[in-house]
Amino acid sequence: MYEAESGRVDRDRCQGSGSAAVPAGHTAEYDFPRRSEVDFTLEEDAVPVEPRRGRPTLRGEFAGLALTAALEADRRGERGR
Repeated sequence: MYEAESGRVDRDRCQGSGSAAVPAGHTAEYDFPRRSEVDFTLEEDAVPVEPRRGRPTLRGEFAGLALTAALEADRRGERGR
């Protein structure tokens, strides 16, 4: 992260799993809890990192679609092959 006001540049490597490590100094400074999820935003000359503010739930989104019955029927069909 480059901060224009302070001229500070911090570098780290992205993990092969798609995760990125936030340097320990920043986790304390910006109060990121351990193993928290963050959002990255691509801007013209910076990539701000902010803590994720809640996660939308899918609870109830698929109600009434009979997905369990469809899955069970599909599995029965595959067993018969």
